[in-house]
Amino acid sequence: MFTTYDELKFPVQLGDGATTWTAVELETSAPWFVAGLRDEELDLRRTFLFRGIEEVVEFASRRTAGDLIQLLLVLPPAWSATGDWHMLRISRVEQAIPVEGEDELSMLVMTDSGTRYGGFPAEPVDCPNRKVKTLFELPA
Repeated sequence: MFTTYDELKFPVQLGDGATTWTAVELETSAPWFVAGLRDEELDLRRTFLFRGIEEVVEFASRRTAGDLIQLLLVLPPAWSATGDWHMLRISRVEQAIPVEGEDELSMLVMTDSGTRYGGFPAEPVDCPNRKVKTLFELPA
C-alpha cells in the first residue's frame, strides 16, 4: 500500500478531483503493480500504481482512465531472487475458475516467461490444471 503525507502535496493542484503528490511511501515491502493505460480521448498514456491485481482489474474494467496496455509486477528486494528491485512484464490477466476442495485463487497474472502469480501479496502459484478465463491480453 502507498501512504501520502500533506507536506508532500504538490503546490499546484489540477482541480479534477485528483490530488497531486511529489512522493508517496511504499507502506509494506510486498509486490505491487505498475499499470499503463492509454487514454484515446486525450491522446495520453497514464501510469498508475496498485497494491494488488484485484484493484488493477476493477480499475481497468471501468475504462474511465483508458485501455490497459502494460502491466508490470514490481518485486521488492526481499521478494526478488536478485536481492534488488525487479520488474516482471505481465502478458495476461486471468480469472481462476473456482474448483471445489482447492484453495481459492481469484485473479492471476502470467509473466512473459510463463510464471503465474496470484493472491495478496502476489506470489508464484503452481496451478497447471486450473481452468482460467482470460480477462486481459497485453501487448508484448
